[in-house]
Amino acid sequence: MNVIQRLRNLFLQPNAEWQAIDLETHEAKALTKTWLVPVAAVASIAAMLGAMLWGISVGPITVRFGFGDALVQALLSFVASIGIAWLLAWIINTLAPTFGGTKSFDRAFATSAFAMAGSLVGGMMQILPFFAGLLSLLFGVWSLVLLYKGLPVMMKVAPAKALPYTALVVLAAIICNMLIMMVVSRLAPATPGMLGAGLPGTSSVSVQTGAGTLTTTTDKIEAAGRRMEAAVRDAERANQRQDPQGVAKAASDAVAAVTSVAPGGSRAPIAAELLKGWLPEAMGGMPRESYEVQGGTALGVTGSTAKATYRDGPRRLELEVLDAGGAAGILAMIGGLQSGERETSTLVERSFQRDRRRVTEKRWKTESRGELTVILANGVLVSLKGEGVDLDALRAAASDLKLEHLEAASAPARG
Repeated sequence: MNVIQRLRNLFLQPNAEWQAIDLETHEAKALTKTWLVPVAAVASIAAMLGAMLWGISVGPITVRFGFGDALVQALLSFVASIGIAWLLAWIINTLAPTFGGTKSFDRAFATSAFAMAGSLVGGMMQILPFFAGLLSLLFGVWSLVLLYKGLPVMMKVAPAKALPYTALVVLAAIICNMLIMMVVSRLAPATPGMLGAGLPGTSSVSVQTGAGTLTTTTDKIEAAGRRMEAAVRDAERANQRQDPQGVAKAASDAVAAVTSVAPGGSRAPIAAELLKGWLPEAMGGMPRESYEVQGGTALGVTGSTAKATYRDGPRRLELEVLDAGGAAGILAMIGGLQSGERETSTLVERSFQRDRRRVTEKRWKTESRGELTVILANGVLVSLKGEGVDLDALRAAASDLKLEHLEAASAPARG
């Protein structure tokens, strides 16, 4: 097998390439050696070099790794890629009969390994100094496309069932990947924000952050898996009835199942009317010029937002608060991942932990302008942007906000 040619074909003519793969005979262990190992190794090495040369961006912050940490991360990434391929193959093979397919672990592994081409090439993009994150995301999406196109061919599933089959495989993989990363992270160097398990014998899964430990349970993970499976069955039945509203509701249920795994996943968002009452009439000596509040549900996530603009001549301040309810628990987890700082000729950025809150500051050197973002302990996000208002003035304005009122809305459970 020509690895380069296969990669090229999977991107340029995926339908024809899956048909060609269908006619081939692949054994899982052999395919691991001839395909997965070399491609995953190149991706891991490229990511290692990118982490050393340009750093890894987490939100607005870029952290550059030393050789030792970058090497360890690359090795763990390589091991995780192999493990994910085998786990995904097991999921594909196990679910095949549910959708009228034929079980064959070797064919399921070929589907998994070749579908990962997108995400592995995305890993190679980490060596680029610009747009690495965006390119990695786009290539990762292509892996989902490859999986969708490959499942019916390789596992002999009717095309009409390819979408619900793909959806359940992906959603099940999300949960299982959490467990893989939990295991891998126990071997990682002491890096802020790595996923970690509870003590041996416990049923908890924890995320270590500068704010403390955000904890969920394996019972929640298992319950989410059952909810996702039920949602996919509902989507399949709705699709057969040609009921788009039923399909949309099933998709919402699946998303809600994923968010329920996060700490605080069942928390209802602060009502839009309460956010409206929280907006101050004036900030930083500037009267409120306008405001807007919204609330609702989209794709299983219920949230609310409030925005206000304050102005005094050329001085302008924008205040925004976002509460995604249960999904805000995910934001709280992500917000606690990294601390760091970056400086260019025009901008200084800093991200740090203050008590149980994650704070990100941006200060422009050449103009009176600043930005201040605070992720509260419960995942509620508060953002301040100033024009003609420097960072010190933003800090003073933020100190007048009653953030503790927003934070009182059921913070995620902490260990």
